[in-house]
Amino acid sequence: DLGDVWQSVWSSLIKTFLKKTGTQQIEKRNWRPNIILFSGGTSTRPYLIDLSSALAGRHGFISNFDLREKDAGTPSLSKSEQNIIDTKELSEKGIFSRIHSCSDIYEGIETIAGTYGFSGIDPDTVMLGWAKQSKNPVRFIQTIGQLTALDMNLILVHYNKEKGFGQNKVIDLWWDSQTGANVLGLHIFRFLSSSLSWKKSRLRIFIHNHFKDQQDIVYQQANSVCDQLRITAPIRIINGDRNTIYESIIKESPGADLVIIDYLKSPDEKDIDFVKNTNQM
Repeated sequence: DLGDVWQSVWSSLIKTFLKKTGTQQIEKRNWRPNIILFSGGTSTRPYLIDLSSALAGRHGFISNFDLREKDAGTPSLSKSEQNIIDTKELSEKGIFSRIHSCSDIYEGIETIAGTYGFSGIDPDTVMLGWAKQSKNPVRFIQTIGQLTALDMNLILVHYNKEKGFGQNKVIDLWWDSQTGANVLGLHIFRFLSSSLSWKKSRLRIFIHNHFKDQQDIVYQQANSVCDQLRITAPIRIINGDRNTIYESIIKESPGADLVIIDYLKSPDEKDIDFVKNTNQM
């Protein structure tokens, strides 16, 4: 049967691809996103589908999980029940989707992030919506800490339903001088600006600086990171302490269509105010 022949050919090609990618070391400059997306359903948070698709582009991977809470004693879904019949939208965007049953959402996120994937195409990024009305913000922070401990990039999307992504033109990237210039935010801009929806976007970089006497050093370090990734963008230093970061963002980035707050610090329960303050932005 011709169909069986082609299935065998594709299986052989996939196997060869996985062997090759599993033995290669990826440089930071050549990083490609392999995203685990927790969208909560395509109709619930379509902006997560759109943003992850623009970020992954034609060369990245997106595995979308729709988490369903179940009562204790309720049997888990069968393999066939876990499959989501791809809509035309998901198929066109190259998104692979599954339903996963769990005792609670945070447990489901941690389990999938810690076990999903295999050598060659291990996921490196988790994307989910910001818990604006979380009933358990402490548990939310703990989950963020767990994902960070897994050495995965973490993208938390705080979406304004009234403004959406505006005109998809201005992207503001915020760094903190205490944690340094991270490359993830630059990669996010690089991939987004290669997509159809963000191709006309421009980047502005802001550094919240805690060391007034080291402004030149902070600027040079940030400029060096941009040069390594061949990204040109204006860099502005904003002096202040950690407690004024939210005020600075609100003051400097009201006209941005997307604000990326790129920090390396792993949060803990002491950062519960971080959740509350950001929800008001």
